[in-house]
Amino acid sequence: MQVVWKAGFFDITGYGTVARGYVLSLDLMGVNLRLIPDRKGSPGKIPAETVDRIRRLAERSADCPSRTVFVSQSIPDHFERKGFFSMGVTAWETDRVHHLWKDWSNDMDAIGVPSRMNVEAFAGAGIVKPVELLRYGVDHYFLNPGKHQDVFAGKKIPPFKFLSVFDWIYRKGYDVLIQAFKEEFTRKDEVCLVIKTGFGRPRVTRKKILGEMRRLKELLNPCEDSAPIYLLTGEMPREDLSKLYRSCHCFVLPSRGEGVGLPLLEAGSIGMPVIATGWGGQADFLHLDNGFPVEYRMVPVPVQSHCPYYTPDQMWAEPSVLDLRKKMRWVLENNNSSLERGRKLQSLIRSQYTWEKAALEVVEAIGRLTGCAIL
Repeated sequence: MQVVWKAGFFDITGYGTVARGYVLSLDLMGVNLRLIPDRKGSPGKIPAETVDRIRRLAERSADCPSRTVFVSQSIPDHFERKGFFSMGVTAWETDRVHHLWKDWSNDMDAIGVPSRMNVEAFAGAGIVKPVELLRYGVDHYFLNPGKHQDVFAGKKIPPFKFLSVFDWIYRKGYDVLIQAFKEEFTRKDEVCLVIKTGFGRPRVTRKKILGEMRRLKELLNPCEDSAPIYLLTGEMPREDLSKLYRSCHCFVLPSRGEGVGLPLLEAGSIGMPVIATGWGGQADFLHLDNGFPVEYRMVPVPVQSHCPYYTPDQMWAEPSVLDLRKKMRWVLENNNSSLERGRKLQSLIRSQYTWEKAALEVVEAIGRLTGCAIL
């Protein structure tokens, strides 16, 4: 039995990271795997060894369709049916999916999603095909980082650093984050906020983001003594990204909706205290005893220009600025207790959110759904 997996393996965003995590672990387990890279991507920005493995698996001979399980990892409008059994693997960030997603998903034999919130969103949307929980894992760059290197060594910046990593879109709650930080901290707190953001969409530019940050600051009327925010832009290899995490002290992401929140898993895997919205895929692993879930209220999703599948009948979370401020202040002033929660989260993630476990969930799901063993 052969598993054919189509995905953006050379994509340098989280989507590509997840695709590579699944298939490289499946390959190590001995699954008969053939890959179909979707879209050109940026192979030059991925480790050469990884690129070679993906290309080698893409060159593997194809089995006959009657002995092929086809996995299409993408948003549902790109799902494809091939082989004798077809599974769509995807993720979403609101409480329900678009009606077209329901139709496209029901055309498949099964759907795989990475969180319980996603299982409920898909199953509650009228999708009658099996919806399987296929969790994500954490890269070895975070689990086995090697010698620590402080990326801020020699730079004159405040000693305590909050870190946030996200794509600059409204869903990520950057407006909530900046407002909470600016209202809560001044320079006398000896704290800063480091924002690492990328530009996956051509129309989103550094100039636009800086302009929006200035607008947000002007609306908040911060005093001249407000604590600093540092913006890191452009692409960053996974190895360097793990060094950035380890050079900061607390991860914060007041997102309005996450299918999982891969950066939250990454931060938690190294023992960082994590502050994040209390609703979303992260609720599977982030709790009051091991992190800092931020209070929220559910609100309708406004139109999002970058994606047509957000609709006003969907809901997501609006995190509380006041509660975010309180939790950031508490972490700053209670270092030992915060680190203890971080260690609990680290233990959970390292035991339950590895790519080896994720691959095993794929193997078990395919075996259960098809009645055929792929190992």
